[in-house]
Amino acid sequence: MKDTVVSFRGVTVEQQGNSVLSEVSFDVAKGEFLYLLGKTGSGKSSILKTMYADLPFRVGTIVISDYELAKLPQKELPYLRRKLGIVFQDFELLTDRTVEDNLLFVMKATGWKKESLMQQRMDDLLTLVGLEAYRKKYPHQLSGGEQQRVAIARALINDPVLLLADEPTGNLDPVVAQDILKLFIKINQQGTAVIMATHYHNFLKMHPSRVIFCEEGRLRDISKAQVLQRLDLGS
Repeated sequence: MKDTVVSFRGVTVEQQGNSVLSEVSFDVAKGEFLYLLGKTGSGKSSILKTMYADLPFRVGTIVISDYELAKLPQKELPYLRRKLGIVFQDFELLTDRTVEDNLLFVMKATGWKKESLMQQRMDDLLTLVGLEAYRKKYPHQLSGGEQQRVAIARALINDPVLLLADEPTGNLDPVVAQDILKLFIKINQQGTAVIMATHYHNFLKMHPSRVIFCEEGRLRDISKAQVLQRLDLGS
C-alpha cells in the first residue's frame, strides 16, 4: 500500500537457523514512530536486520518501501538500503576521518557527484543534529552523544523514508539518551518513519507511541492509545 513503508505477513524471523519469532505480521505507516521493545535475545535486532536484508528469512512476506524482499535481486539491494537510514548502538564511525569526511564518504559511496549539493546537504544535516561547529573534529574528540549525532546525520544523507535505530542510546547515560530521543522525535516530525529498538521503557513516558513487544517467540502490537491508557495519561 502506498501509505505503508513496512509490511510483514506471517514471517518467521531466524538467527543462525533457529526461529526467534514466528507468525510476525505488522505494518508501519509513512511518518509513524514505533518502539521495538523486548529483552535481550527476544528478536528486536533480528527484526531490524530482516528489514535491511542483512538477515535472510524463509517463511512469510516482507515488503519495505515497495521492495518485496523475497524477490529482491542482489543488484537492487543498494537501492533498498538508500531508502533506509540505519543507526547502531556502537556508532560505527570511521575513526581516522573527520565528521565531515565520515559524511562525504557515504555520499560518494551512494552516488553523490556535485560538490555544492554535497556541501549543502552536509550543512543541513549538521545543523539538524546540532554539530555545525564539529565538522573538522575526529570521533575520538567527541562525546558518545556527539558521535551518535554524527551517526544519525550519516543515516539521513539520502533522505530515507524509514529510520531504523538499534539500541541507539544503549551506550549513553540517561540524560544524553533523552536528548537523542528528542532528536529522533524531531526527525519523525519532519516526516521520516522511525522504528527504535530500545530497552529504555521510560522513553514511553517522554514520548508515548505505538509499541511492538517481542516476547516468548511472539510479537505483541500495542497501539499508541493503549500505551497512553497504560500510562494513565488518557487519549
